[in-house]
Amino acid sequence: MKLLKSVSLPTSSTALKTVNVLFADKIIKLSTDEIEVEEDVQIIDAKGLLMLPGGIDPHTHILAKNADAATDLAKITKIALEGGWTTLSELSYHTQSPVFNIQLSKRKLLW
Repeated sequence: MKLLKSVSLPTSSTALKTVNVLFADKIIKLSTDEIEVEEDVQIIDAKGLLMLPGGIDPHTHILAKNADAATDLAKITKIALEGGWTTLSELSYHTQSPVFNIQLSKRKLLW
């Protein structure tokens, strides 16, 4: 479990709200007040950094006709994750089966 302190969160207006976020696999609690926890938790001071959802690209045609699908998709997956994308779907008609590099995406997850 992790606790992000002092995160800037966009609101429905143009303002930012400073919040604390307790999460594990999903958000457990989000509050403008201090969040008290009883168990061991990793505390991360975000120092006002902006928290946004990751981008999702549900439709891409990355692979070329004579491409090494696994190698090329691993490279593209790395670039997408570094750019903030959380989901990438390769819909190329050049491959017979889906190709995905789960190990690379797991290393980039914050939690």
